[in-house]
Amino acid sequence: MAKLLVFISLLLYRSQCNPAITENKPRTVTFGERVYTIQKSLGDRVGIVTNSDGDKLLVKEVHFDNCDQNGFLTSMSHLAKAKERYAVKMHQYYFANCNGYMIFKFMPAGDMRQLLRYTGGKLGNEKAVRFMAINMVAAMIHMHSIVGANGYLKPDEDFVLDISGEPMVSDFGYSRIYKKYSADYVPYYMAPEVLQGNIPTKAADWYSLGAFLWELVTGSPPYSKEQLNKFKTQGWKFTQAFGNQSQISDVHLKSLLVGFLDISATKRLGAGNNNIKDGSMQVQGHPYFADVSWVDVTNKEHMSPPYAPKIEKGNFLKYDDTIAKKELKIPILDHEHDTHMQNAPEIEWPGDKIILD
Repeated sequence: MAKLLVFISLLLYRSQCNPAITENKPRTVTFGERVYTIQKSLGDRVGIVTNSDGDKLLVKEVHFDNCDQNGFLTSMSHLAKAKERYAVKMHQYYFANCNGYMIFKFMPAGDMRQLLRYTGGKLGNEKAVRFMAINMVAAMIHMHSIVGANGYLKPDEDFVLDISGEPMVSDFGYSRIYKKYSADYVPYYMAPEVLQGNIPTKAADWYSLGAFLWELVTGSPPYSKEQLNKFKTQGWKFTQAFGNQSQISDVHLKSLLVGFLDISATKRLGAGNNNIKDGSMQVQGHPYFADVSWVDVTNKEHMSPPYAPKIEKGNFLKYDDTIAKKELKIPILDHEHDTHMQNAPEIEWPGDKIILD
Protein backbone atom coordinates (compact mmCIF):
# COMPACT_ATOMS: atom_id res chain seq x y z
CA MET A 1 0.00 0.00 0.00
CA ALA A 2 1.42 3.34 -1.01
CA LYS A 3 2.54 5.61 1.79
CA LEU A 4 1.87 9.31 1.86
CA LEU A 5 4.16 11.70 3.68
CA VAL A 6 2.45 14.98 4.54
CA PHE A 7 4.32 17.98 5.88
CA ILE A 8 2.72 21.19 7.10
CA SER A 9 2.89 24.13 4.75
CA LEU A 10 1.51 27.62 5.15
CA LEU A 11 1.30 30.77 3.05
CA LEU A 12 4.32 32.94 3.87
CA TYR A 13 4.37 36.69 3.95
CA ARG A 14 7.27 39.11 3.92
CA SER A 15 7.96 40.55 7.36
CA GLN A 16 7.32 44.24 7.97
CA CYS A 17 8.61 44.57 11.51
CA ASN A 18 12.45 44.50 11.19
CA PRO A 19 13.14 42.22 14.17
CA ALA A 20 16.26 42.83 16.21
CA ILE A 21 19.12 40.38 15.71
CA THR A 22 20.41 38.57 18.81
CA GLU A 23 23.38 36.29 18.19
CA ASN A 24 23.27 34.14 21.32
CA LYS A 25 19.54 33.53 21.71
CA PRO A 26 17.12 31.15 20.05
CA ARG A 27 14.45 32.94 18.07
CA THR A 28 11.46 33.85 20.20
CA VAL A 29 8.11 35.52 19.78
CA THR A 30 6.77 37.62 22.64
CA PHE A 31 3.03 38.04 23.21
CA GLY A 32 2.76 40.68 25.91
CA GLU A 33 4.69 39.10 28.77
CA ARG A 34 4.45 35.57 27.39
CA VAL A 35 7.42 34.27 25.44
CA TYR A 36 7.38 31.36 22.97
CA THR A 37 10.45 29.66 21.56
CA ILE A 38 10.39 29.07 17.80
CA GLN A 39 11.19 25.43 17.07
CA LYS A 40 11.02 25.70 13.30
CA SER A 41 10.96 28.80 11.12
CA LEU A 42 8.50 28.49 8.24
CA GLY A 43 9.31 31.99 7.03
CA ASP A 44 9.53 35.46 8.50
CA ARG A 45 5.85 35.43 9.46
CA VAL A 46 5.14 31.81 10.39
CA GLY A 47 6.73 29.46 12.87
CA ILE A 48 6.19 26.36 14.98
CA VAL A 49 6.62 27.40 18.60
CA THR A 50 6.57 25.93 22.08
CA ASN A 51 5.18 27.60 25.17
CA SER A 52 6.68 27.35 28.64
CA ASP A 53 5.06 23.93 29.09
CA GLY A 54 6.56 22.59 25.87
CA ASP A 55 3.27 22.48 23.92
CA LYS A 56 3.64 22.77 20.13
CA LEU A 57 1.69 25.65 18.60
CA LEU A 58 1.72 27.66 15.38
CA VAL A 59 2.31 31.42 15.45
CA LYS A 60 1.29 33.43 12.41
CA GLU A 61 1.68 37.12 11.55
CA VAL A 62 -0.27 38.88 8.80
CA HIS A 63 0.26 42.47 7.69
CA PHE A 64 -2.84 44.51 6.75
CA ASP A 65 -2.14 47.39 4.36
CA ASN A 66 -5.47 48.94 5.30
CA CYS A 67 -4.67 48.55 9.03
CA ASP A 68 -8.16 47.21 9.71
CA GLN A 69 -7.79 46.58 13.44
CA ASN A 70 -11.51 46.43 14.17
CA GLY A 71 -12.16 44.03 11.30
CA PHE A 72 -9.37 41.73 12.42
CA LEU A 73 -10.38 41.70 16.09
CA THR A 74 -14.05 41.18 15.24
CA SER A 75 -13.27 38.26 12.93
CA MET A 76 -10.93 36.70 15.48
CA SER A 77 -13.50 37.02 18.27
CA HIS A 78 -15.97 35.10 16.10
CA LEU A 79 -13.41 32.50 15.02
CA ALA A 80 -12.39 31.91 18.64
CA LYS A 81 -15.98 30.77 19.32
CA ALA A 82 -15.83 28.02 16.71
CA LYS A 83 -16.01 24.47 18.00
CA GLU A 84 -12.75 22.55 17.89
CA ARG A 85 -14.71 19.75 16.25
CA TYR A 86 -14.73 21.82 13.05
CA ALA A 87 -12.03 24.47 13.33
CA VAL A 88 -8.39 24.60 14.36
CA LYS A 89 -8.21 25.82 17.94
CA MET A 90 -7.09 29.42 18.24
CA HIS A 91 -5.35 30.11 21.54
CA GLN A 92 -4.42 33.78 21.22
CA TYR A 93 -4.76 36.71 18.85
CA TYR A 94 -3.48 40.26 18.88
CA PHE A 95 -3.19 43.37 16.70
CA ALA A 96 -0.41 45.95 16.68
CA ASN A 97 1.23 48.24 14.10
CA CYS A 98 -1.14 47.07 11.34
CA ASN A 99 -0.15 43.44 11.96
CA GLY A 100 -2.45 40.66 13.11
CA TYR A 101 -0.94 37.94 15.28
CA MET A 102 -2.45 34.52 15.92
CA ILE A 103 -1.44 31.40 17.81
CA PHE A 104 -3.16 28.21 16.68
CA LYS A 105 -3.01 24.58 17.61
CA PHE A 106 -0.36 23.02 15.38
CA MET A 107 -1.81 20.65 12.75
CA PRO A 108 1.02 18.40 11.56
CA ALA A 109 -0.91 16.66 8.77
CA GLY A 110 -0.85 19.56 6.31
CA ASP A 111 -3.55 21.10 4.14
CA MET A 112 -5.86 20.01 1.35
CA ARG A 113 -3.47 21.15 -1.37
CA GLN A 114 -0.75 18.90 0.01
CA LEU A 115 -3.18 16.01 0.27
CA LEU A 116 -3.85 16.37 -3.45
CA ARG A 117 -0.16 16.68 -4.22
CA TYR A 118 0.73 13.48 -2.42
CA THR A 119 -2.18 11.51 -3.87
CA GLY A 120 -1.26 12.34 -7.44
CA GLY A 121 -3.76 15.18 -7.83
CA LYS A 122 -6.97 13.47 -6.70
CA LEU A 123 -8.18 11.11 -4.01
CA GLY A 124 -9.33 8.43 -6.44
CA ASN A 125 -11.44 6.81 -3.75
CA GLU A 126 -15.20 7.37 -3.52
CA LYS A 127 -15.27 6.61 0.21
CA ALA A 128 -12.54 9.17 0.84
CA VAL A 129 -14.33 11.79 -1.27
CA ARG A 130 -17.60 11.13 0.55
CA PHE A 131 -15.87 11.37 3.93
CA MET A 132 -14.30 14.70 2.94
CA ALA A 133 -17.57 16.04 1.54
CA ILE A 134 -19.58 15.20 4.67
CA ASN A 135 -17.06 16.71 7.05
CA MET A 136 -16.39 19.82 4.96
CA VAL A 137 -20.12 20.48 4.61
CA ALA A 138 -20.59 20.13 8.37
CA ALA A 139 -17.64 22.46 9.02
CA MET A 140 -18.92 25.02 6.52
CA ILE A 141 -22.38 25.09 8.09
CA HIS A 142 -20.86 25.58 11.54
CA MET A 143 -18.55 28.37 10.38
CA HIS A 144 -21.40 30.13 8.60
CA SER A 145 -23.32 30.13 11.88
CA ILE A 146 -20.34 31.65 13.72
CA VAL A 147 -18.48 33.85 11.24
CA GLY A 148 -20.82 34.28 8.28
CA ALA A 149 -19.78 34.20 4.63
CA ASN A 150 -16.14 34.16 3.56
CA GLY A 151 -16.03 34.23 -0.23
CA TYR A 152 -12.28 33.77 -0.60
CA LEU A 153 -11.75 30.12 0.31
CA LYS A 154 -8.69 28.23 -0.93
CA PRO A 155 -7.73 24.60 -0.22
CA ASP A 156 -4.16 25.49 0.77
CA GLU A 157 -5.21 28.04 3.39
CA ASP A 158 -8.68 27.39 4.72
CA PHE A 159 -8.79 23.61 5.21
CA VAL A 160 -6.17 21.50 6.98
CA LEU A 161 -6.13 17.90 8.20
CA ASP A 162 -5.99 16.73 11.78
CA ILE A 163 -3.94 13.69 12.76
CA SER A 164 -6.89 11.37 12.08
CA GLY A 165 -7.27 12.67 8.53
CA GLU A 166 -10.40 14.77 9.08
CA PRO A 167 -10.63 18.18 7.36
CA MET A 168 -10.66 21.21 9.68
CA VAL A 169 -11.29 24.88 8.94
CA SER A 170 -8.23 27.04 9.62
CA ASP A 171 -8.11 30.63 8.32
CA PHE A 172 -11.85 31.13 7.78
CA GLY A 173 -12.03 34.20 10.02
CA TYR A 174 -9.28 36.63 9.07
CA SER A 175 -9.11 35.62 5.41
CA ARG A 176 -12.26 37.63 4.71
CA ILE A 177 -10.53 40.77 5.94
CA TYR A 178 -7.12 40.09 4.43
CA LYS A 179 -8.02 38.70 1.01
CA LYS A 180 -10.50 41.45 0.39
CA TYR A 181 -7.50 43.74 -0.06
CA SER A 182 -5.16 41.25 -1.71
CA ALA A 183 -4.59 40.51 -5.40
CA ASP A 184 -2.90 37.20 -4.63
CA TYR A 185 -6.05 35.07 -4.53
CA VAL A 186 -6.54 32.20 -6.96
CA PRO A 187 -9.75 32.43 -9.05
CA TYR A 188 -10.05 28.65 -9.58
CA TYR A 189 -12.16 28.34 -6.43
CA MET A 190 -13.95 31.69 -6.34
CA ALA A 191 -17.59 32.14 -7.29
CA PRO A 192 -18.29 34.17 -10.45
CA GLU A 193 -20.17 36.86 -8.54
CA VAL A 194 -17.19 37.38 -6.19
CA LEU A 195 -14.80 37.67 -9.13
CA GLN A 196 -17.17 40.28 -10.54
CA GLY A 197 -16.70 42.35 -7.40
CA ASN A 198 -19.93 41.58 -5.55
CA ILE A 199 -20.07 41.14 -1.79
CA PRO A 200 -19.61 37.45 -0.93
CA THR A 201 -22.58 35.49 0.39
CA LYS A 202 -22.78 32.00 1.86
CA ALA A 203 -23.69 30.78 -1.62
CA ALA A 204 -20.21 31.84 -2.77
CA ASP A 205 -18.66 29.55 -0.18
CA TRP A 206 -20.73 26.62 -1.42
CA TYR A 207 -19.35 27.28 -4.90
CA SER A 208 -15.80 27.18 -3.47
CA LEU A 209 -16.54 23.93 -1.67
CA GLY A 210 -17.90 22.48 -4.90
CA ALA A 211 -14.68 23.47 -6.67
CA PHE A 212 -12.61 21.79 -3.92
CA LEU A 213 -14.62 18.59 -4.18
CA TRP A 214 -14.53 18.64 -7.97
CA GLU A 215 -10.74 18.67 -7.83
CA LEU A 216 -10.66 15.91 -5.22
CA VAL A 217 -12.70 13.74 -7.59
CA THR A 218 -11.24 14.63 -11.01
CA GLY A 219 -7.75 15.93 -10.24
CA SER A 220 -8.36 19.35 -11.81
CA PRO A 221 -10.28 22.52 -10.90
CA PRO A 222 -13.67 23.00 -12.61
CA TYR A 223 -12.25 25.54 -15.08
CA SER A 224 -8.83 25.62 -16.73
CA LYS A 225 -6.44 28.55 -16.62
CA GLU A 226 -7.22 29.30 -20.27
CA GLN A 227 -10.96 29.37 -19.60
CA LEU A 228 -10.54 31.67 -16.61
CA ASN A 229 -8.33 34.04 -18.60
CA LYS A 230 -11.08 34.22 -21.23
CA PHE A 231 -13.74 34.87 -18.59
CA LYS A 232 -11.56 37.62 -17.13
CA THR A 233 -11.50 39.47 -20.45
CA GLN A 234 -15.30 39.19 -20.48
CA GLY A 235 -15.70 40.79 -17.06
CA TRP A 236 -15.78 37.40 -15.35
CA LYS A 237 -18.85 36.23 -17.26
CA PHE A 238 -18.71 32.44 -17.21
CA THR A 239 -19.84 31.37 -20.68
CA GLN A 240 -18.54 27.79 -20.87
CA ALA A 241 -19.48 24.59 -19.10
CA PHE A 242 -17.04 23.36 -16.47
CA GLY A 243 -14.98 20.20 -16.56
CA ASN A 244 -15.88 16.78 -17.93
CA GLN A 245 -18.87 15.52 -15.98
CA SER A 246 -18.57 12.05 -17.53
CA GLN A 247 -15.61 11.47 -15.19
CA ILE A 248 -18.05 11.15 -12.27
CA SER A 249 -19.98 7.87 -12.17
CA ASP A 250 -21.98 8.51 -8.97
CA VAL A 251 -25.13 10.28 -10.13
CA HIS A 252 -25.80 11.87 -6.74
CA LEU A 253 -22.23 13.13 -6.38
CA LYS A 254 -22.43 14.61 -9.87
CA SER A 255 -25.72 16.31 -8.96
CA LEU A 256 -24.16 17.70 -5.78
CA LEU A 257 -21.18 19.20 -7.59
CA VAL A 258 -23.27 20.60 -10.44
CA GLY A 259 -25.52 22.22 -7.83
CA PHE A 260 -22.60 23.77 -5.95
CA LEU A 261 -20.99 25.02 -9.18
CA ASP A 262 -24.07 26.73 -10.62
CA ILE A 263 -22.87 30.11 -11.93
CA SER A 264 -26.07 31.73 -10.62
CA ALA A 265 -25.71 32.60 -6.94
CA THR A 266 -29.48 32.52 -6.43
CA LYS A 267 -29.96 29.11 -8.09
CA ARG A 268 -26.90 27.49 -6.51
CA LEU A 269 -27.22 24.60 -4.09
CA GLY A 270 -26.89 26.19 -0.66
CA ALA A 271 -28.59 29.44 -1.63
CA GLY A 272 -32.00 28.18 -0.54
CA ASN A 273 -35.22 28.23 -2.55
CA ASN A 274 -38.95 28.82 -2.17
CA ASN A 275 -39.41 25.52 -0.33
CA ILE A 276 -36.22 25.55 1.76
CA LYS A 277 -35.17 29.02 2.87
CA ASP A 278 -32.19 27.77 4.87
CA GLY A 279 -29.38 26.99 2.43
CA SER A 280 -27.62 24.67 4.86
CA MET A 281 -30.73 22.50 5.16
CA GLN A 282 -30.93 22.42 1.38
CA VAL A 283 -27.37 21.07 1.24
CA GLN A 284 -27.88 18.53 4.02
CA GLY A 285 -31.06 17.33 2.32
CA HIS A 286 -29.34 16.56 -0.98
CA PRO A 287 -29.70 12.89 -2.07
CA TYR A 288 -25.92 12.41 -1.83
CA PHE A 289 -26.30 12.77 1.94
CA ALA A 290 -29.56 10.79 2.21
CA ASP A 291 -28.19 8.23 4.67
CA VAL A 292 -26.07 10.66 6.71
CA SER A 293 -26.91 11.33 10.35
CA TRP A 294 -25.68 14.88 10.86
CA VAL A 295 -25.96 14.41 14.62
CA ASP A 296 -23.50 11.53 14.35
CA VAL A 297 -21.22 13.70 12.22
CA THR A 298 -21.25 16.40 14.89
CA ASN A 299 -20.45 13.84 17.56
CA LYS A 300 -17.81 12.16 15.35
CA GLU A 301 -19.65 8.85 15.59
CA HIS A 302 -19.33 6.23 12.84
CA MET A 303 -17.06 8.64 10.97
CA SER A 304 -13.66 6.95 10.87
CA PRO A 305 -11.56 8.21 7.95
CA PRO A 306 -11.13 5.67 5.13
CA TYR A 307 -7.36 6.19 5.47
CA ALA A 308 -5.94 5.64 8.96
CA PRO A 309 -2.84 7.74 9.60
CA LYS A 310 0.20 6.19 11.21
CA ILE A 311 2.16 8.40 13.57
CA GLU A 312 5.94 8.24 13.40
CA LYS A 313 8.55 10.00 15.47
CA GLY A 314 10.97 11.94 13.32
CA ASN A 315 13.17 14.97 13.09
CA PHE A 316 10.65 17.21 11.34
CA LEU A 317 11.12 19.92 13.96
CA LYS A 318 14.90 20.08 13.62
CA TYR A 319 16.02 23.35 12.11
CA ASP A 320 19.16 25.14 11.05
CA ASP A 321 20.48 27.22 13.95
CA THR A 322 21.74 29.82 11.50
CA ILE A 323 18.16 30.89 10.74
CA ALA A 324 16.96 30.84 14.35
CA LYS A 325 19.06 33.62 15.85
CA LYS A 326 16.70 36.55 15.82
CA GLU A 327 14.09 37.71 18.29
CA LEU A 328 10.70 38.98 17.19
CA LYS A 329 8.90 41.09 19.79
CA ILE A 330 5.25 41.96 19.33
CA PRO A 331 4.39 45.29 20.97
CA ILE A 332 1.56 45.51 23.50
CA LEU A 333 -1.27 47.50 21.95
CA ASP A 334 -3.19 48.35 25.10
CA HIS A 335 -4.70 46.63 28.11
CA GLU A 336 -8.16 46.56 26.55
CA HIS A 337 -7.15 43.62 24.39
CA ASP A 338 -5.18 41.69 27.01
CA THR A 339 -8.26 39.47 27.46
CA HIS A 340 -7.26 37.84 24.17
CA MET A 341 -3.99 36.64 25.67
CA GLN A 342 -5.21 33.37 27.13
CA ASN A 343 -2.79 30.68 28.26
CA ALA A 344 -2.66 27.83 25.77
CA PRO A 345 -4.02 24.58 27.26
CA GLU A 346 -1.96 21.42 27.30
CA ILE A 347 -1.84 19.76 23.89
CA GLU A 348 -1.05 16.11 23.35
CA TRP A 349 1.76 15.87 20.79
CA PRO A 350 1.66 12.54 18.92
CA GLY A 351 4.75 12.93 16.77
CA ASP A 352 6.66 15.07 14.32
CA LYS A 353 5.32 13.62 11.10
CA ILE A 354 2.56 11.32 9.95
CA ILE A 355 2.38 8.79 7.18
CA LEU A 356 -0.94 7.97 5.54
CA ASP A 357 -1.37 4.55 4.02
